[in-house]
Amino acid sequence: MKKMILGGLFSFIFSAKHALAVCTLNGEVVPCDQIPKWPFALLVVFFLLMMAGLVFWVLMLIDAAKNEKDNNLIIWLLVLFFFGIIGAVVYYFARKKGRKNKITKNRKKIASKK
Repeated sequence: MKKMILGGLFSFIFSAKHALAVCTLNGEVVPCDQIPKWPFALLVVFFLLMMAGLVFWVLMLIDAAKNEKDNNLIIWLLVLFFFGIIGAVVYYFARKKGRKNKITKNRKKIASKK
């Protein structure tokens, strides 16, 4: 019952929006079908890139908080906080990627000893 009410309300809102919409292009009233759709697509792509950057930044903050020690922790958290996504990229290449390389080298050493 709730789904039916919400679905009806949703369709009413969007149909009313289109029925009441007046689109202008260069100062002239035109049908809304003639308005280009690519600016909306650019906004969606930009939004998705922003969300991916935010997720990457948060993951680098979490990684720094878990893996860095003492003074390095404070320094890296400040770098990540004040420089945002650029700081996250620097942290990834300077610390996280280097840590991954050390882990794989240690695993290879252990495997060669056996």
